[in-house]
Amino acid sequence: MLMKIAIAAVIFEIIGLILGRSKGTSGIGNTLAFIGSSACFIILALNVLMVLYDAFMIFVTTGHSWSELTKYLPASVISVLGIVLLLISGRLQESQDRKKLAAQREKKQTAEQKRQREEKENRIKTFASEQTAENEEERFLRKLEEEQRLAAEAMDAGNYPEAVKHYTVLADAGNTKALEQLAGLYALDQYSMTDYPKAAEYALKAGTKKTQGWLAYAYTGIEGIPADTGKVLDCLDQGSTEWLSQTMQDRILSFLYEAAEQNTDDPEEVFAILRARKEFEKKTGRSAGTEDLISEWSLAYPDHAYQKEIDKALDYAEDLKQKGNSFGTVLLVLYYIASGAEEKLKDEYRNYKNEKNELAYGQLVSQPAVESLMTAYESRKMEDLGLSSVSLPWWISKTDLIYGTADDNTIMAAANALYKAHQYGKAEYWAVQAAEMGDIKAEEMILAMIDKGVATEKTRRNTEYWSKKHLEDTAAKEKARIQVSDDYKTAEQLYKNGDYNRAFSIFEQLSKGEPLNESTIKATEMLAEMYRSGTAPGGVSIKDAQLYEMQARGARSSRNKVIERRKQNAG
Repeated sequence: MLMKIAIAAVIFEIIGLILGRSKGTSGIGNTLAFIGSSACFIILALNVLMVLYDAFMIFVTTGHSWSELTKYLPASVISVLGIVLLLISGRLQESQDRKKLAAQREKKQTAEQKRQREEKENRIKTFASEQTAENEEERFLRKLEEEQRLAAEAMDAGNYPEAVKHYTVLADAGNTKALEQLAGLYALDQYSMTDYPKAAEYALKAGTKKTQGWLAYAYTGIEGIPADTGKVLDCLDQGSTEWLSQTMQDRILSFLYEAAEQNTDDPEEVFAILRARKEFEKKTGRSAGTEDLISEWSLAYPDHAYQKEIDKALDYAEDLKQKGNSFGTVLLVLYYIASGAEEKLKDEYRNYKNEKNELAYGQLVSQPAVESLMTAYESRKMEDLGLSSVSLPWWISKTDLIYGTADDNTIMAAANALYKAHQYGKAEYWAVQAAEMGDIKAEEMILAMIDKGVATEKTRRNTEYWSKKHLEDTAAKEKARIQVSDDYKTAEQLYKNGDYNRAFSIFEQLSKGEPLNESTIKATEMLAEMYRSGTAPGGVSIKDAQLYEMQARGARSSRNKVIERRKQNAG
């Protein structure tokens, strides 16, 4: 029985050892091997115990032979065989494990050696690349030094195109001084390489005080660069005036004045522009009357002025009064209206009325102006009369209006405001002045007042004169308009046919003449184009082209203002 169990145990063990060598069946294989080997040990131990027991019985009794002990031999041998098999299997497994460990160690050593070898190779490569980079950087720096030397030599020799080549290399490398030099070469007339768009491009990249100052000039709308008031103000704030000639300074001052005039509906913007203009005058040591302009606006719009500006403006107005200039009174009246100082306003008006016949005003042009302001204030209908705090100064606080040198459109604005206020006598006073200057709308207003029965006796007696004058002026204006239009078409056709000299002569005559209309403005623009393209007598002249462009812009701006004022008058 034990022998059978021993044989079964050995078979289990052998099967278990075989299965234990495969990964998929190692679990069940190890279990069978354990059961089999354990059974072998148990059977061997039982056999030993039974042999000892039988030996003891044989020894102490008779009738038994020692040969009986051999019955335990087969099971014991098989059990020992199973144990030996287990030991051999264990040694084999141990040997395999050692081989595996040795293989893993060898693999690790190989990997480590490979890593060390790669690190060494990388260190060598890095060192080599660093050396190469250092060499390249040294070569690059030497090249830049050489370019700087060559650029300086070219400038000293007056070879400015050659200098541009070398400065361009330096500029591409991010050299700010080179960018500034390029901007100067293209911006300043002394180098005879003027190219304003290129100059602006390099000036923007350089961003230095010199270039910012020049950019302020560029953004006034010179060749190829759009005008931009905001950019002019920013550049003036950040830049110097080192690169600005007196002509350039004049253009900036003129541009800022025009910008202020074009923004009269936005007092905040006007103050910003005038303050920038005043600061620019300080930087350049110029005096262009900005202080007085700020004083006038400070009194018309005290809510937008600094207190120190208002204080100075009040001194300015009082000083004008002391000198016998009634414009000082106009300014004070504006200030008292704007600030709501009713008692001071009444006192000022009363003093004005008492003293107006004693003071040597020259032309008392401002008298209707001050009285119309008072009429508007007293009637409390400023908004209805078109005399709001926004629109008041543009027609009444103009120096040319006060001194009697205003054009017909400015005077008609005053006449229209007074007419709406039913101040017909005062409106007629202004309308007659404008009509004598050939303003057809003024003549129409006078005839309307005659028809309405509100004109003065003198004007009614001259009804025939005003009717005839209106017909003649209307016909003359239409004839002049047609003639100018025909002349422009003739010149335009001559230009297209290549007869540039005759075309230029007609365009030039039209640009100087009247009336101011689309044809005369276009003629001025054509003169600029001819000077720029080289078809004008004498060839290309950028300066003349720029002058005519400025004249055309100014004329178009004036015409737009005329149209706007006529719309307001019609309203």
